[in-house]
Amino acid sequence: MSQHLPARWSERQLLVVLTPEEAVARDEARRRDLPHGTITVAAPYFGDDARLARLEERGLLRPGAVLIQNPMDRDAYVPDDDADVRLAAEKAMHFAALCQVLGARRVAVTSMKTTHVDVDRRADASGAARGVTAGLDIHGANVDSLAQKIDLEITFPGSREPDLVAGRELLARTGLEGDSTLANLLESRGYQRNPVLQRVLTVDLTAESRHVLDSAAKARAAIGQMTLKGGRTVKKSSSYRVTYEVQFPEPPSTPAGGD
Repeated sequence: MSQHLPARWSERQLLVVLTPEEAVARDEARRRDLPHGTITVAAPYFGDDARLARLEERGLLRPGAVLIQNPMDRDAYVPDDDADVRLAAEKAMHFAALCQVLGARRVAVTSMKTTHVDVDRRADASGAARGVTAGLDIHGANVDSLAQKIDLEITFPGSREPDLVAGRELLARTGLEGDSTLANLLESRGYQRNPVLQRVLTVDLTAESRHVLDSAAKARAAIGQMTLKGGRTVKKSSSYRVTYEVQFPEPPSTPAGGD
């Protein structure tokens, strides 16, 4: 019988890929060691589940792989190897898109910080990382990986008329409506009698994915007990916080002598 993923997204947050032999050999006690929401998949996959078939076509269903559900697209999965950077970069892209529909004329990164789950590393490397512009304040040994994947500065013509409906739809579609920083930026642009012209705000790019990243680390450790060959060393994920300066157009000037 062909394997299918559950319809409920919370029941398929992680995919652990096994060989057919490993899938048969696993016992219920070891399976319980996996975090809640983990599905084991035997590879190669020849079934008719569209999501699993796409992952097989992309070569992601390799025995020993742990795939993480994208919290901004519940039907998409990314390998755990660099999921922290990939998901942070995707949220940065959605943040830039939000600023665009809200009428921003400039969005610029002013500082970046990465915090590992086991240790907080803070080493000043301003301007030293490849692809980082002078004056950018960087903390963390791996933050340059994110800096190379996101736009450090974007400029637009700007608009004095924010599209609040499009902004709310974007947050709902990407599952980011729970981010209070993004929601507050949207609401602040809605008050046009005294419009915000500039905001400096820090966005946690891993807030939505932190739980599933931690679960993936636990699943990776459990693989060593479930597979015939043992698991590899667990890779610690990182948390990324980026500070942005967002500028909006000046309001039209009032003519001299006008009411």
